[in-house]
Amino acid sequence: MRNSSLGSLVLRVPQLWLGLGLGLAAGLLALFLLQPSSACGCAVEDSQSYQPQFSEATAAFHEAGTNSLGPGYFSLPDIEAGYPNSTLVSPSIPCVLLKSVGYIESSWQQADRSVPRGQTGPTLVSWGCGYGIMQITSGMQNPTGPDGQPSDEQLRIAEDYKYNIGWGAQMLVGKWNVGDYWGAVVGNRSPQIAEDWYYAVWAYNYWGWKNNPNNLDYPWPRVPYDGSQDSSNYPYQELVWGRAANPPLVDGNSLWQPVALTLPPRESISDPPGHIDTPSPYHEFALRTRPLSLSFLTEPGVAPPPQTLKITSGDSGCSFSWTATPSASWLEVSPASGKSAPATVQISVDTSGLGEGFYNGTVTINAGEGVADSPQTISVSLWIASLQRIFLPNLNQSSSPP
Repeated sequence: MRNSSLGSLVLRVPQLWLGLGLGLAAGLLALFLLQPSSACGCAVEDSQSYQPQFSEATAAFHEAGTNSLGPGYFSLPDIEAGYPNSTLVSPSIPCVLLKSVGYIESSWQQADRSVPRGQTGPTLVSWGCGYGIMQITSGMQNPTGPDGQPSDEQLRIAEDYKYNIGWGAQMLVGKWNVGDYWGAVVGNRSPQIAEDWYYAVWAYNYWGWKNNPNNLDYPWPRVPYDGSQDSSNYPYQELVWGRAANPPLVDGNSLWQPVALTLPPRESISDPPGHIDTPSPYHEFALRTRPLSLSFLTEPGVAPPPQTLKITSGDSGCSFSWTATPSASWLEVSPASGKSAPATVQISVDTSGLGEGFYNGTVTINAGEGVADSPQTISVSLWIASLQRIFLPNLNQSSSPP
């Protein structure tokens, strides 16, 4: 179980730290907790890791959240959905959660903090054998390969940032899937709704009273975490929720699009935790298209200007691949597919060979499994008529579509 990141260990600092000056305590604590791999005596010794650029880490979070890590990597396990009766569905995780967890754990550092981005150096390892960006601890205390060597899996967790992020996502799905055995379920248990992951994020760090928001070790009332306060005053899941809404700035720009996730009412959390309603407003990983319909008006033989369709991923902070498929030969889309959202698609019509009249068609946007509200169908209407017919109805011409 994940319980050894900097963010979580700050919550368990012995009281003796309080006798030290704040600056000295913080410096000693950081030095003690996060060391290069050669200093920890864990599963993988003296490992070297590439320190990803922020853009590379962002892409990996999107791929992990949408179960599209690609060749050479693993797929996430199917995820349970529904309450009280559940079924297995294709896995997905709102990417803003993965990004925020990764930042709370390591500030998106796979290598030691002294290693510049884009370069390779000693792997970031905590004193509890938490490795890399997602601070993977489970299974990383002792080597499990032949002859006392680390397994290939352990090596990749330590040295491959993309594999590390994917492994963290896999662990989070595991925490989600066992939630019903604990009786800890949020809402209708929809994986696309970020707020429904409250208990799973809690368990990623430590499932117990320590992270219960009613724990008297945490002051109450407390303002929402935004990255500037003492993290020891918050349970782990509130740190993640707070960072989701307040991403760090890199060169003056937010590292991800802020998502103000809603926390459940503190009084709704029991001990042990049980089923609670999805807090409102909630934020969903879903296909969104605007507008929902398009209309074209033109004269025979004249192509009207194209119109723009916008594709977004709701409020999840994720991106996804998509396709756009027209239903009629006179409908054209460009591009017909994409690997990210938000995106725009140009919808145009080819009037060659079409006579006067009223035509109907559709464009279907499909984001694949694991994305709510996919596919979506956009209705498209085309009216071909002479300007005289349209604007001079007194010439015994109909002024409405046939």
